[in-house]
Amino acid sequence: MKHITSSANAAVRCVRKLLQKKGRDTYGAFIIEGSILISDAVRAGMEIEHVFLRGSSAGGLCDYMTHELLRSLSQRGVEVASLSEDIFDGIADTVTPKGMIAVAKKPHRPLEGRRMRGESKSCFLNSDALLVLDRIQDPGNVGTIIRTADAIGIGGVVCVKGTADPFSPKGVRAAAGALFRIPVHELGEPGDALDKLRLSGYRIAAVDANAIAPCWGTDLSGRVALVMGNEGSGLSSCFVDAVDIAIHIPMEEGAESLNVAVAAAIVAYERYRQIADLKGFGE
Repeated sequence: MKHITSSANAAVRCVRKLLQKKGRDTYGAFIIEGSILISDAVRAGMEIEHVFLRGSSAGGLCDYMTHELLRSLSQRGVEVASLSEDIFDGIADTVTPKGMIAVAKKPHRPLEGRRMRGESKSCFLNSDALLVLDRIQDPGNVGTIIRTADAIGIGGVVCVKGTADPFSPKGVRAAAGALFRIPVHELGEPGDALDKLRLSGYRIAAVDANAIAPCWGTDLSGRVALVMGNEGSGLSSCFVDAVDIAIHIPMEEGAESLNVAVAAAIVAYERYRQIADLKGFGE
């Protein structure tokens, strides 16, 4: 997206395209809205290409932290442009724009090798645990799951084809900075993703409301891929057929199913608890 630096007008046209997945895939870039998230991205080493401010007064962004952020971006050679409020609001994805929008390049992260905690560009197919999102359609759920994965040291998140784009504006906001730190990969159709996970030695642990085993009575330690299915239709048939571990989350009789992001957090934290017990944490 080099041509974005040619003028603010050209950049604005590109930003509008980045509101759609096709544009994000074409340019290999995405939007970050708000000074807090942009600061998180800079600290994580994300490559920022352009920044827009709302209005001549920078939308009231006059606090010390924002001033330092703009100074840091300027030192990195990032172009910063002020836009009229109506133009800025036209490219913002939020109802109440936060006054600052950045265009960032998508990170390039290899699939194989060793991932070191805190290194945003490292790979993850040698990690002990992954979260696999099987056609989860709400970008808010996708971002929330990524945030959970980052919080408890999950090695990465796999997005199967049909899953909402984690780099959508809503997904970026829901991830709350975790997207800049934890590796996220799209691994194609469910069968393709399953093959790659199998070749890398992962046990497939699927969360299924019809499973007999409860999540806290099942060993989830070791090299495991925790698969979360679509909000409405559940797991793809290939995951159902190939599962090594099928687990459910016990609930009170008559209760409806949990939100998929909540379910992912419960299962991932159960794995975290089991590992902590094995290592003797808290003793």
